Amino acid sequence: MSGNINTEKNTLPGDWRHANNSFPTPASFIFNIPEPDHFDGTFIYNYFVKDERNSYDVMTGGRINPATGVAVPSRLVRLSFQPLNSIVGSEDASSYNQIPRGTKSNIIAKIISGEIIPMSELKVSTEQFTSVSLQDPSVVTRLRNIVDTATILSKAQTQNLSPTESLLLLSSITTDKVDVNSLVNNINVGIPAGLSFINAETGKAFSTPREGRISKFSIAASFNKKFIYDILKEADAAPLGPLYQTLSLALEEAKEVQEMSVRTISSNVLKITDFEPDLGPPSDSQPVNVAEIANQDGPSYTPLGYLITKTEYSPYGQELIMPSVLIEDLSIDNYEDTEIMYGYTYKYTISVVYAVKFYKLLGTDGQVQNSMYVMSSRRSPFITVTAVERVAPPAPLGLGFHYTNEGLLISWHNAPNPQEDIKRYQIFRRKSIEEPFILIGELDFDDSIIKTKRGEYIPDFLRMRVDHKPSWFTDESWDTSSEFIYAVCSIDAHDLSSGYSEQIKVSYDRAEALIKTSLISGYNSPKQYPNFNIPGNIFTDSIKDSGHKKLKIYFDPEYLKVTGIVDEDSRVEKNLEHLPLLDYSHTRDETYQIQLINLDRQKSQTIKIKVSTDLEAFGKDTVKELKDSL
Repeated sequence: MSGNINTEKNTLPGDWRHANNSFPTPASFIFNIPEPDHFDGTFIYNYFVKDERNSYDVMTGGRINPATGVAVPSRLVRLSFQPLNSIVGSEDASSYNQIPRGTKSNIIAKIISGEIIPMSELKVSTEQFTSVSLQDPSVVTRLRNIVDTATILSKAQTQNLSPTESLLLLSSITTDKVDVNSLVNNINVGIPAGLSFINAETGKAFSTPREGRISKFSIAASFNKKFIYDILKEADAAPLGPLYQTLSLALEEAKEVQEMSVRTISSNVLKITDFEPDLGPPSDSQPVNVAEIANQDGPSYTPLGYLITKTEYSPYGQELIMPSVLIEDLSIDNYEDTEIMYGYTYKYTISVVYAVKFYKLLGTDGQVQNSMYVMSSRRSPFITVTAVERVAPPAPLGLGFHYTNEGLLISWHNAPNPQEDIKRYQIFRRKSIEEPFILIGELDFDDSIIKTKRGEYIPDFLRMRVDHKPSWFTDESWDTSSEFIYAVCSIDAHDLSSGYSEQIKVSYDRAEALIKTSLISGYNSPKQYPNFNIPGNIFTDSIKDSGHKKLKIYFDPEYLKVTGIVDEDSRVEKNLEHLPLLDYSHTRDETYQIQLINLDRQKSQTIKIKVSTDLEAFGKDTVKELKDSL
C-alpha cells in the first residue's frame, strides 16, 4: 500500500511524502502476563439461619468451631485456583522486580478503594485496534446437538438413545478420525438441572463428572476496529464455527465501533499512537539513570495480588456487580467468599494484578523516566456457583406408639442434623405393603423469613402450624380395631425430603389390652419406593423366556465413574467403584455374570462379562450391531 502521509504534529518523523514509499503497518500489541489457572468454586452450606435469603450476614447463627474457637459461617463459596508460583515457576517468581513496601501498600489501598482501576492486558492496544473476550457457557449443549444432528443426517435414529449410545453410533458411521473418548470427556457429562444423586447412607451428594472442560474455554482476540463487525458477523453466522450464534450481544457494539472508526481514522495518516499503546496516566513516575536499567530487556513487573471479580444474579432476574476482592497473599490457593445469599447465583473470575514499570527516554542526555502502571492479567474463564443446598435431611429415629383417649400417639427422636434445617415433619400410614402411603398430617415449624416454594401440594386440613420443633403426633382416627403401617419423614427449609423412617405396623391386642408393633421395613426407604428396604427380594432376579435362540446384552450407564469426597478439608475425591470395569493396566477378575438355565434339560451355563472403559475397544462391528438392533 502506498500514498501520501500527513506529516502534521504527532505523526511519524522524517520525510515520508514520497509516493513510492510503503506505509508501515500499524502495530497490534500482545501484552501477556501470567494469570491463575484451574479456577473453580463450590457452595458450602453449614447450617440454617432464618434470614439466609435476604441477608449477607452469615454469622447470625453464632456457631463456633470447638477445635479452633473460630466462628463458623452459615454458608460460603470456596474458590480454588493454582497459586502464582506454580504457574510461573519459583525461579521466575523470585526474579520479580520488587517495589518499595510503602509504594506497594499505597497502590493496593487505592485499588481496594476504587481510586485505581487496573488496566487489563487485553486493553493494551493502539488507537486502531481493540480486543474481544468470549466464553460460551452453552457450548456443551450445542456440541451434543451437533453429535445428534450428524448422526441423524447419516440416516441413524437417535430417539431414546443415551448420550453414550449416540456417541458410539456416531463412531460406527464415521471415519476413525472421530475421537469418541475425547467427545465423552467433553460433552457426555453433567447432571440435569435441579437433580442430585444422594448417598442414602451418608446423606451427601455423589460427585459425578461435570460439564466438559470445553465449557470453561475462553477466547481473547485483537481486531482492527475498521473490520471488527464484519469479522464477528461472519463468525456468528458460520453454522459449524465455535462461536455460532454466540456473538449477538457483541455485534451491535462492534458495528458502532467499526462505523465510527471508518469515519474518524484515516488510512492516509500514520501517527505515533498507531505504534505506541495508550496506557493512560501512570500511577507513579520518576526519573532514573540509564545505567540502572541497562541490563533489563523490557518492562519489569511486580505482582500485587489476586483480583477476584464477582457478579450476583438474584432468583428474580436482577444482576448486581459486587465489589472486587484483592488477595495480597500470593502463596494461597483458595478464597472463601461469605458475602452470599441463599438461592442466588454468583459468577466469578480471577486475575493477577501487577505493578508494571515502563521506561521512556526523555532526551538525548541519557535521562529516562520510570513510569509505573497497575495492570491485570486476562481474567480466567468465568465460573458460576449457585448457592443452593442439595443434601436431604435425615428421617426421624425410634418411632414409639401409645394409645390415649385422643387416639394413637406417635413419637420419635430427631436424627442428627448438623445443618439444623429440618422445618417440617410428615406422618404417613398405609394398611399393607401392597398399598401406597397416605399423608395424615404435616407439622410445620418453618421460621424462615422468606420461605422456599413448596414442590408438594399439602391440603390445609392436613397442615398444623406449631411454634416449636415437635416430637409427637396424634392419629385421632385410630381405634382399637385399626391396624396400620406408620412412617415419618423430615422436610427441611429448602423443601428437600428425607426418606421414610423405619416402618412399623401397629395393632391392638384386646386380650392383653396392649399396643402390638412389628417392624416392616428398615430406615430410609425413598418416598417413591416405600418397599425398598423391606427384607427379601422385591424384584425378581430371573427372566423366563422360551422360543428364542439369541440373547443380546446392553451396558448403558449414564456415568462410568462416580466419585465421593474422602477428605472435606482438601476436597480429595475417590472413585467409589460402583461398576467393576476392566482395567488393562492391572490384572483384575471383576466380572458381571449371567446364568442361563435350560429347564427342559436341567442344564446351565454361566457367562462372564467384562466391561471396558475404553469405548474404542468395542469395535465398529459391535457398535454397528447395536445400531442395527435399534
